[in-house]
Amino acid sequence: LPPTNFVTRYADAFIAELAAFVNCVRDKTPVSVTAEDALAAVRIARAAKLSMDENRPARLDETVPAGGGGGR
Repeated sequence: LPPTNFVTRYADAFIAELAAFVNCVRDKTPVSVTAEDALAAVRIARAAKLSMDENRPARLDETVPAGGGGGR
């Protein structure tokens, strides 16, 4: 059967991501994902939600500003 939700669909990816993070903490090595990467993901997700809610294309700069901070 196909996965029924987001978490079950990507369970293996979540487990791999958590294991990689634990390894970085244990080995005292930097994580491969930066704060800028995280902000980019948030901007994309918020623009997608805005686009869906307003039934129109949304620009990334309509959500979280490039430098971080509030936004919509």
